[in-house]
Amino acid sequence: MVMKMNRIKLCGIASVTVFALLLARLGYISLYRGERYAREAAVQRTEHIPIKTARGVIYDRNMLAITEGQSRLYAAVVPKECADLDEAARLIGQDFTGEDLQIFALGAVTERQARLVKMRGVSLFNVSERYNAGGVLSHVIGYTSDNGGFGIERVFNDALTAEANDSISMIKNANRKLMSGLGYRKQSVKTYQGVKLSVDYHIQKIAEAAMDRGVERGAAVVVDVRTGDIAAMVSRPNFKQSEIAKYLDSGKGELLNRAIMPYDVGSVFKTVLTAAALEEGEFLPRSAFMCYGGLD
Repeated sequence: MVMKMNRIKLCGIASVTVFALLLARLGYISLYRGERYAREAAVQRTEHIPIKTARGVIYDRNMLAITEGQSRLYAAVVPKECADLDEAARLIGQDFTGEDLQIFALGAVTERQARLVKMRGVSLFNVSERYNAGGVLSHVIGYTSDNGGFGIERVFNDALTAEANDSISMIKNANRKLMSGLGYRKQSVKTYQGVKLSVDYHIQKIAEAAMDRGVERGAAVVVDVRTGDIAAMVSRPNFKQSEIAKYLDSGKGELLNRAIMPYDVGSVFKTVLTAAALEEGEFLPRSAFMCYGGLD
């Protein structure tokens, strides 16, 4: 009987000890590791939709940002939370597919699109645009892609590449469905790395405006005579980096930078040779030459 009572006591003590250890472990997890585990669980259930690849900024000589200087309006839509899908689709100009969060780029803000602000299930937000709509300094900035490119974007690609993206994040359940009521969050990446040019943005704008008024095909360069720095460089016809595909086979040479491309000067260079000959004193203004068509 005594041994039986001792076994009961030992079992009771063991049970209390195990229970106390479990409580201690639970308290440790809750008080000291709870925040970390909650964050990791949220990350595990979070899905990110990339909106835009982050990239270093190209600055002018005064550190004025030439790229990333404008923004575009986007709409984020959760179809199953939208009160009027047909009206939202009409205002955005796109059809919705599925129930997941969907992102749409909008044009200029209009009175119709302003109505989207008040619609349940629709949110508007701005995303910075890489290139300006007017194509300012497009031939110098250039572009880069997996298949090639040119200009600052291509030459300094390593310095401009950033390991991050602007994105929309959302919480999903075990079935990978968006959890209603938790919404979503836009995450923007700000990078200060980049490339500084000798170009002056304001001088560049003036030069481009002058070219657009009277030059259909040609180039203009503004040079600082004190330092030799290029203050402006313009080539025409122009192009927009956001619409590269349509210029690849146009045949008009929009992607050529005529300010730096090789050019056969031909007979125009004879005046340079004549000036050099006279300056050296080996020949006089009255000296005669017989032209046989060429001279090595």
